[in-house]
Amino acid sequence: MKRFSVQIPCKSLFTSIFVLFLLSCTSSPHDQMGKQQWGDELNAIISKQDISDAPYIEEVIVSYYRDKSLTNLIDYSDETLILYDRYISISEPVSKTSFKGLSDENNPVGIIYTLLSLYPLDAYNLVKRLHLETDIQIEEIKTAAIEAGLDPTVIFSPPASGLNYRVTPLIESVGLVLFQQDEDTKHSVKFREDGNPSWKSAMELQWDPIYSSAAGAIIDLEPSTEYEVEVSSITIDGSSETTNFYFKTNPNSPPIDSEKIYYLSDIYKGGILDLEELGIEGTEEGWAKIIGNGTIIDATDAGRFAVNIGSQSYIMLEDFTVKGGNRYAIFSDKAHHIWIRGCEISQYGRMPEDYRNGLGYFDEGSSSPYNYDSGIYLQRTGVVVIEDCSIHSPVGKANSWKYGHPNGPNAIMVYANHPEESYKGQTIIRNNKLYGSANHRFNDVIEGRSNFNRQGGFVRDSAVYGNYIAYANDDLLEIDGGQQNVLVYRNEFTQGYTGISIAPNMLGPSYVFQNYIHDLGDETGKEWTAIKAGGLLTKPGGVTLVMENLIRTNRNGIAASNVESDDTFWILAKNNFIELKHYTNLVGLGIHDRQKYHKSKYINNITYNQQLEAENNNVSSQSIEPHPLTEDKEFISSQSNLSTISFPVDGKHLTKNFSRVIQTIRSSQTLVSANLSNLRNFSNQTKYGNAKILNKNSVYLEGNIWKRTALNYTVTPDTVLKANVKINGPAEIVGIGFESDNDITESRIISLYGTQNYGIDQRGLVTDNEIHEITLDVGSLVSGPISRIVFVLDNDNGSKKQYSNVTFSEIYLFEKGNENSTSYEIKVGL
Repeated sequence: MKRFSVQIPCKSLFTSIFVLFLLSCTSSPHDQMGKQQWGDELNAIISKQDISDAPYIEEVIVSYYRDKSLTNLIDYSDETLILYDRYISISEPVSKTSFKGLSDENNPVGIIYTLLSLYPLDAYNLVKRLHLETDIQIEEIKTAAIEAGLDPTVIFSPPASGLNYRVTPLIESVGLVLFQQDEDTKHSVKFREDGNPSWKSAMELQWDPIYSSAAGAIIDLEPSTEYEVEVSSITIDGSSETTNFYFKTNPNSPPIDSEKIYYLSDIYKGGILDLEELGIEGTEEGWAKIIGNGTIIDATDAGRFAVNIGSQSYIMLEDFTVKGGNRYAIFSDKAHHIWIRGCEISQYGRMPEDYRNGLGYFDEGSSSPYNYDSGIYLQRTGVVVIEDCSIHSPVGKANSWKYGHPNGPNAIMVYANHPEESYKGQTIIRNNKLYGSANHRFNDVIEGRSNFNRQGGFVRDSAVYGNYIAYANDDLLEIDGGQQNVLVYRNEFTQGYTGISIAPNMLGPSYVFQNYIHDLGDETGKEWTAIKAGGLLTKPGGVTLVMENLIRTNRNGIAASNVESDDTFWILAKNNFIELKHYTNLVGLGIHDRQKYHKSKYINNITYNQQLEAENNNVSSQSIEPHPLTEDKEFISSQSNLSTISFPVDGKHLTKNFSRVIQTIRSSQTLVSANLSNLRNFSNQTKYGNAKILNKNSVYLEGNIWKRTALNYTVTPDTVLKANVKINGPAEIVGIGFESDNDITESRIISLYGTQNYGIDQRGLVTDNEIHEITLDVGSLVSGPISRIVFVLDNDNGSKKQYSNVTFSEIYLFEKGNENSTSYEIKVGL
């Protein structure tokens, strides 16, 4: 990188025009490897300028700041010059930069402010390093950090508090965090039930740049069960460390104090049920439980809420029917350990009395549109379970985007920022039905408060699964804000402007997997995307793992919205099936990644646009590896209208502990259920008879019948076919064909049995009425690409009253040397 001396610049019209020319002609990292942090992009631009005078470089800097709307940094061009002249190199990441001597610079606070503003994803780590590796006063660092927008509650925490790790068990999962880690260290995870000698593998931990931690989750655990976890950490220099954790998952029901079981009919006298006023609460050893037993809470005209939990804790509400509550049906504030099970909640909230420009106001004196009326409102409340409830039919309804950002009621409002750290997050919402109606919709169905705050929304270590979530004019679910180890899985989402919002992810990783998202649209029919991201640089910043979701919608699969003018996101999307119906500008994209952040990866997804009959994505070519079936029209059409589908994956694409394997296949290429489920007549050869799928890898033919199924494969000299074949009755031809179209090519039909001399004669391998395992060197018989495999039972002379039949099963195609390799079929969606 060319070095230069810092000078006070002389700006001119010529300079400005010249700099604009430079910026327009410069090849940036955005073009080469995708979006990076602002400081990386600016560094690349500056390093390419062969200019010896600082004024030119300064004008480049100022123009870049204007272009990126970083106007808050325009007055810090001198500080920027110092950073790139004396400290930051194009050859190493800023996270490895030495800032020794920075305290001797003029205005070190301004330089630190500039550094943190340009590198938001590294900012918290840089603050810690500046504190540990320089003699700059801690108050100066804090001043610059807060001015740059960093969260003062996070600076120097939690490592400063002596916390090395955190283990947070839920009922069927656990969240793990290792603090004081390095980005380049890899962390593999395995676990086992206590006393079980066999380990299971889990997904590796993910890098969190905010706390310099490694975090992750393990799912599908058994309730009330003790587990051991072992994390093996390997640094970039090869050194290793093993850490073991022990924990017990939470029970499926809380412990109840038999002296604190209440029946609603005994304690409810009409109007509001106020648990604070009644003094009802339990303890960790024994919760208080209130049973609805058919009594209806009707607080339609009673006050702000129908049920007030307040700050009472260790409370279970079971089988309640709740109507009314002028703002909230059930409300808590700074509570913890709340369990709400089997409740029916409706007719809560307000009806606007005044409408202005399509927005509802409570009355003429209201200055803000009415909003946030909730079936369940968890105000600064953590450690909650909401299960088996039905929440629907609020009094009011939300406006659509036609009139601006939707305002109106929701089913559940989550603000899990409890004042005590041990009670933050840990919210489980499972197996509920949360729905509006076509013309009476929620704003968001599940909404989070304080979206642009790291302590907002679910905060951390939470799970949303098994729910039916429908009818919103905005998001069906938002987990915006803190999302570390927040799990969203096996839910059905439909009829919303957006499916799941993760914008912004301010503390990762979060996980969105095995959901079924379909038929989106607000009350006007408009929609944006199934999964909405954004805000990585303005509200940094964690990764979201989007895996094995089934998405069918008109518009987009994964896309962004602006968060303070920033639509950058960080996503690992893997093994998703995304099918889009429409195609116009910015519509019909499986993945729409406008900024192309260089760490985002899109691996083994099927993304198919029906109108184009092809894959359609806007991503960096270096970030995407599509699934081989992504443009297989026959396979994709065979999966229509299912809430769960399956498709084959290589072992390297399995996600440990997350992927649901239907079957394990012993060769590198096979005919699996995904293809066999789509048998079609071949050419005009089927005269009579039937075809059946007997199991995942077995097809049965009877009569006089030729069937084909899609198989994209290139036959090489090393290609081998293995199959089990059983024949009953006489036939003219029993065989297997390898075709590239729907016309018969005799030289590509391998005859295994029969009276007719046809095709490639391999008769003698199979006899009547016995199961034979055959192995054929297909590569010595046919060659080249194929798109169809054909199963043949030809019997023109047979009797329609006495069908012959053949079963082909355990059918494998593989290359020599790969006989023992393994592939899998996984379940995607619900």
